[in-house]
Amino acid sequence: MGWLQRHPLDAGAWVLVGLLAIAGVAALVRPHQGPLGGFAEEATYLLQAESLARDFDRLWGPEDHARNPAADEQPLIHSDERPVFARPPVYSLFLAPFVRLVGARGAAVANVLLLSLAALGAFRVLARQLGDSAGWLLALAIFASVVWADAYLAQPEILLLSASVAAFALAFGLEQPAKERLSEVYRSGDQGWRPLLRWVAVGCLLAVPILHHPLYLLL
Repeated sequence: MGWLQRHPLDAGAWVLVGLLAIAGVAALVRPHQGPLGGFAEEATYLLQAESLARDFDRLWGPEDHARNPAADEQPLIHSDERPVFARPPVYSLFLAPFVRLVGARGAAVANVLLLSLAALGAFRVLARQLGDSAGWLLALAIFASVVWADAYLAQPEILLLSASVAAFALAFGLEQPAKERLSEVYRSGDQGWRPLLRWVAVGCLLAVPILHHPLYLLL
């Protein structure tokens, strides 16, 4: 609340918030054909999330087949000794509680929530540099591109994007008071445990895309 009191939302920010709210409502009410209604990769992530939510494992077993008898096992799993879903578990682990609560719509609801948090984190940083243009710029970047459409797919890109944006917003979004003396220029505005906890949180957020694919170590 303190940040909002110092930086009241302008028209562009309210447009951004309104569009994100509409996207969230659409995620809840849009029709969905179940875990097998999307592409093969979407089905794998959703079935894995359902298995994690209900069976607390990522193995393809009789319970999974009973819930989804039409599932084709070949593109879904790889099997050395035990049949395991053939996708990294990070995204499905995040989806699991949403899938448990609202079924196959859980992926869209979770993605819109992630996108909203990332957008608000980015707005907090950009508003200090761009002023009233920040909200309009973010609304244009999200809703005039394919990003918002990706939010309705059970794909991990929104999670990876949101975790990366949140990490950089946390790393570079700290408001520093004006330096009045030369001796204060090289002194951190954070004292005590706060800077350590902040950088631990940044590391945990960046670990999300890295765990999904080592290529994200380039971040």
